[in-house]
Amino acid sequence: MSVEANKLVVRRYFGELLNNGNLQVATKIFNRNFIYHDTGASEAITGIENFKLFVSQFRTAFPDVHFTPEEEIAESDRVMGRFSFQGTHKGLFKGIQPTGKEIRLNGVKIFHCKDGKIKDIWVYLDMFNLMHQLGALPPPPPKK
Repeated sequence: MSVEANKLVVRRYFGELLNNGNLQVATKIFNRNFIYHDTGASEAITGIENFKLFVSQFRTAFPDVHFTPEEEIAESDRVMGRFSFQGTHKGLFKGIQPTGKEIRLNGVKIFHCKDGKIKDIWVYLDMFNLMHQLGALPPPPPKK
């Protein structure tokens, strides 16, 4: 597939799946052997159905979540996206009861596409910052 087609499928991932919560689009944009690698998780999420569950749980924890792609670089079968997201913690997240706090975070996702669908995603997030914003971790020590 073309670089432009790969960029389009990544945009559908952010817009339709993550922002709008349209779980049905997952089968249209993911390869059947899809894998989601998250540096903040102990293991990868394998399969479309498991990822749909993950998105559903995340959107329950942050029902007003909004992802904003900030930058996109694409070459061959890869698309790298720097993004920001914000949302209000209104549901259980990683064992943390709802705090009502608004979070804002930046991250990077690297997408590997094959035959017009996303084969795998590598996610890089500052989980320390996220947990600090939720009040689950103390702030970092002051700079000297």
